[in-house]
Amino acid sequence: MDFAEKAGITVLGVEEAEDLAAYLKEGMPYYISYDLDVLDPAYAPGVGNPEPGGLSTREMVRIIKSLPEDVLVFDVVEASPPHDPSGLTLFTAAKIIRETLARARPPGWGEV
Repeated sequence: MDFAEKAGITVLGVEEAEDLAAYLKEGMPYYISYDLDVLDPAYAPGVGNPEPGGLSTREMVRIIKSLPEDVLVFDVVEASPPHDPSGLTLFTAAKIIRETLARARPPGWGEV
């Protein structure tokens, strides 16, 4: 947290997630990191730190759809397939990736 503060990086927790778009400046490209630990284990059981009471996949998609289209880079972290023999966590990660790519309009997109 000290490094983030010194580097001017805004770190948001679950409490701020529903209003994530309010923290982003329209027209400014941004990086987003999706930590699958934020999801309820019912939707992502194969993570390092499963936390009951987390977000649902539907809530995560709603947040993604509320974001400005200026995604420059994103990643999805904390999938642990050995902890999820059903593969549900990876299906959820794929959904997050697909929804983010559907929203992404990085700088220069659409220019000829």
